Parts: sequence; structure tokens; C-alpha cells
Amino acid sequence: MRKAIYIAVAAATWGLPCVLATAETLPETVGKTIATSPDLLIRTNDRLAVDHELRQAKAGYLPSIDASAGIGRERSDNPTTRAGGLDSISLTRQELGIKLDQLLWDGGGTPGEVDRQTKRVNARAYGVQATADLVALRTAEVYLEVLRRQELVALAKENLRAHQQTHEQISLRSERGLGRGADVDQTAGRLALANSNWVAEKSNLREAEINYFRVVDEFPRSLVKPVAPQDQVPPTMNAAVQQAIDGHPELKAAASDIEAARDQYKVAKAPYYPRLSVELGATANEDLDGVRGDNDDVSAMLRLNYNLYRGGKDKARRAETFHLIDEAKEVRNRTCRQVVESMRLSWNAFAALNDRLIHLKKHVDAAERARDAYRKQFTIGQRSLLDLLDSENEVVSAKSDYINGQYDETFAIYRVLAGKGRLLAALNVPLPAEAKPKTDDLTEIGCFYMAEAEPVAEPEPVIITRQAPPQVLEKISLSAGALFEFNKSELKPEGIRALDELALRLKDDAAISQINVVGHTDSVGADEYNQKLSMRRANSVSDYLISKGITREMMLVAGMGESEPVATNETSEGRRLNRRVEIIIRGSRLVPARASGGMPE
Repeated sequence: MRKAIYIAVAAATWGLPCVLATAETLPETVGKTIATSPDLLIRTNDRLAVDHELRQAKAGYLPSIDASAGIGRERSDNPTTRAGGLDSISLTRQELGIKLDQLLWDGGGTPGEVDRQTKRVNARAYGVQATADLVALRTAEVYLEVLRRQELVALAKENLRAHQQTHEQISLRSERGLGRGADVDQTAGRLALANSNWVAEKSNLREAEINYFRVVDEFPRSLVKPVAPQDQVPPTMNAAVQQAIDGHPELKAAASDIEAARDQYKVAKAPYYPRLSVELGATANEDLDGVRGDNDDVSAMLRLNYNLYRGGKDKARRAETFHLIDEAKEVRNRTCRQVVESMRLSWNAFAALNDRLIHLKKHVDAAERARDAYRKQFTIGQRSLLDLLDSENEVVSAKSDYINGQYDETFAIYRVLAGKGRLLAALNVPLPAEAKPKTDDLTEIGCFYMAEAEPVAEPEPVIITRQAPPQVLEKISLSAGALFEFNKSELKPEGIRALDELALRLKDDAAISQINVVGHTDSVGADEYNQKLSMRRANSVSDYLISKGITREMMLVAGMGESEPVATNETSEGRRLNRRVEIIIRGSRLVPARASGGMPE
């Protein structure tokens, strides 16, 4: 058995034939790697750990039962002992008790903590998905690299054979006095170079197999060239980016972390409310406080605890969690940029390679036709030996470029699929069980981006204007009191007049490409109600602007509830400022650029 294993490893390492090797497809390799990848196992164990944190949070709904017992000597000097004529008495005190504490209400702290931990579990599950896709992409990369190097080794060996044949023919002609000694030297030099290239390609293959082992944890056996699902690549870059935003698990993880931070903010408000619980207890004591005999009791209490002052700790905790929400949002924004950039690069690479392969194939066909013609012309003295050798090298170079282009395109397809979180699905490899979130109710990722302009023909060198990067052109905050009646989402007449003026200004501005309408409330009322009210108000404003001629595709609507205050909710003035609808206008202003003799910037 050991000998068989040694032969298999040696064959994989040194490119030797091995009858023990069996064909292994890319999906099989990916499935095996996912089951053993340390990177993925780290993420799955993190997910499982947070599962238990959720279980801890749910324990807050259940009663707490405590038992106690004690025994020891007690010396008592109290009115009871003195009434019996003794200044003091020593007895063996014995205690036995049990108590049940059932929470009834704690200001929403326990439900909020359960919600927070649920969102954290979801974030970790999406993290497992993202890591699984990343591991699959790395596996595909090393898998394809081994296949690429195997083909290049075969090409180098074929080139070596061709040079050997040419050298033998030229040597034979020289021996018969039909050729020159310089031709023999030239073919010998080209033969040595072909040998060197073959050795180099074998070394590259060994390096590829070592990299394969690093990722898969075993050497490659008989690999099967995969057919990438090109039909699953989006037709345009903008479509690819949108699919990445909608489906990338890292973005979903970041959005879940924001929700968890918001729930943490709710938990931080719980200490402002009393804690109400039911306590049931029973004790069986003996010889207490200098009095001989049993001392038993049973109690059932409805208990309310209300902290009046804690040195400002609760207020500071709320402020801390408020900033943690902002931190989570910026992590989401950073992730959004990374996902969008990665997808644009991946899709651009695929599109370029898809076009390039057509020309590379034409290059191979033309080079082979030229080589075949040169061989015939060389035999009748119409071509020099140098022409023939150069044509052979041209064929090898063209085939090498074509092989590289094919594998680069295949990997680019897998990059695009991974960029939208669909690589494992495309390979029909199941996700780990830990990749399934507890709930799948994300309503908004919150990742906004500027669509790419369609490519246009290269203009002549002229003085042009160039568009600055997309930016926030203006941020307008409209008081909810000016737009709506209290607790309503229907526009008031004075609110309509204000929006009429705004719509007239916006629809004539060609620089605007996106309008975000975001509703906000104060903290009065339930969180869920406030979120829905803010969303209804934002929709009312958006619908009215659309009715006045603003393009629907430009509008993005969100309701943030009470999660993003601009002032304290402890005062009526602060609450008034927090009740608002923000309109964020994004676009690009045209700025002058200098004339150029080449491509425009």
C-alpha cells in the first residue's frame, strides 16, 4: 500500500504515468477542498460559536432557578437572646433554600439581544458562504494552472521533437555535402533552446502541482479540463455589478452586521426602563439568630427593580452603540466598493479575453499555414533555414498564447461567478450547512453605485470635457412637520408646494444621476412602527417627485426609522429635528480637461 501511494505521489509530482490515478473533475476537487479547508473551517466554527451565543440570549426568556445550602456555627447577641436571660448564645446554623426568578419585562433588552444575536448568526453564515466561494475560486485557479502547464509541457515537447527532426535532416544533408556547417550549428542552437524551454516548462508544471497541494492538500491526479458555464456570465458590466450587489455574501454579511448594531442600540435603551419579574422561593432553616428550632418560609413576589442613577454609564453606552452603527455602515460601504471594483475588473477581463481568443485562434491557423508552406519551399530551395526555424517558433508562440488565453478566459468566467456569489452553485457543489442563515429577510443591502457608461468610439483629439467621479451634489433635509401631519404619511398642501419647487429644479439638472429619498423619525413609539412610518413617508415624497417628471430609475428610497438621529431625542426640539426626510442628490459635474494628442483621460 505504501508503495502504491509513493508511486501515485511521484507521478503527480514528476509528471510520470500512473495507472492508479483516476480522473477527478473540478467540482469533485472543489467539494473535497471545501470539506478540509482551514480557512473555511475557521469561519464555520465562528458561526457555530455565535449559534451558542444566540442560545445564551434566548435563555433570558426562561426562568432562573437557584438552590442554596449552608451550615456553620453562629454566635448571636440580640434582643431575642437577651429576653431569654442570655447575653449571647452559640448554635449550629443550618440553611436550605430554592428560588425561581422569571423575567416578565426588561425594557426590551432580552428580545433585542435575541434579535442582535440572530443577525450576528446570519452575518457569520454569509461569511461562510463568501469563504466557501473564495476557496472554490482558489481551487479552480490551481486546478486550471496544472492543466495549463500540462498542455504547455506537451507543446514544448512537441517543439523539441520538431527541432530534433530538423537538426537530424540538416546534419544528414551536411554529411552528404549538400548543406553548410553553419546550418548544422544553427539547428543545434535552436535544439538546445527547445530543450531548455522543455525543462523550464516541466519546472513550471512542478510548481503548479506544489501550489495545487497547498490548496487541495493532495497532489493532482488525472484532471479533467472543465467547460466553464459562459452562459451564466451577465451580458453587460452593469448587469454583472448589479448581480454582485444583490447576491454577494460579503455584502449580505455587512448588511446583517448593520442590523445587529441597530439591535444593540435598542438593547442599550433597556436600562432606562424598570425590570419586572416574578420570584418564587422557599427556605428550610434551623437555629437562626440564636433561636432554636425550625424557621421555614415560602414566598411568591412580583418584583420591580428600577435603577435611578448609574453615573452616566447607560447614556455613554447608548452613544457608543450609536457610533457602532456608523462603523458597521462604513464597513458595508467599503465592502460595496470592493465588490463593485472586483466585479468590474473580472467582467472586463472576461470580455477582453473573449474577444482576444478569436484573434489568437486566427494567429495559430495563419502561423501553421505559413510554416507548412515554408517547409515545402525550403525543400526546393526557395526559403532559408532561418525562415523555416522562425516559422516553427512562430507556431509554438501562437499556440502558447492561445492555450494561455483559453485558461485565462475560463478562470475569468469563474471570477465573475464568484464575484456574484454563485460559483459553488454553478459547479453544483453544495454549500456547508453552516452557510444557511437563521433568517433570510434582508430588505436592503444599502450599496449604491454609478452605472458605467456604454463604450463609445474613440474620438479625434479635440478639446473635451471630462466627467468628474460621481459625488454628492446636494443634501436637502425637509422637516417632517412641514410635509406631513403628526404620525401621518400623506403630504400636506404646504409640503406639496415645497416639493413642486424642488421637482422643478431637479428635473432640469442634467448632472443628476441618482436621487436618494430617506425617511427618519424620532424615538417615540415602537422601533418597528417608526421604521415603517419613515418608509411610507419616503415613498410619498418619491412618488410625488416622480409624478412631477423625475425619472423613476433615478430614485432610491429607504426608511431608517429612529436609527440615525441628528439630535438628542431627550428634548422636544431634538425630536423635531430627527423627524425629517432627507433627499441626497448624486451625480457628476463637467469639468474642463486639456487637449491631448492621444486617448482622452
